[in-house]
Amino acid sequence: MGAVSGRLRGLRRGLAHAVWALAVLGALGLAGAALLVALRVDPQSVWGWWLEAADLVTPGWFARPEGSGVAGAAVRDTVLRWGSAAGVLLAAGAVLQWVIRPSR
Repeated sequence: MGAVSGRLRGLRRGLAHAVWALAVLGALGLAGAALLVALRVDPQSVWGWWLEAADLVTPGWFARPEGSGVAGAAVRDTVLRWGSAAGVLLAAGAVLQWVIRPSR
């Protein structure tokens, strides 16, 4: 029983680390996309794929406002929404990691 329990604890620990790493990478991606919007990077430039990816992974309130261009209010709203999504993703990853990780 001890060997199985030890392997299960190791699996849970590894899964918790993977969940946290994915949350951090996702948050960094969204924060980077928000930075690109704040810098008013052209969506047709080399960095356009990053903006498109951020559009794909941000549902609901976190999505970019319709018809958002490089105007001041649209930029502010997009940075706020994607920055908030990055924070929520970090918080959700931390909670999931805490739930998955075995107790000491």
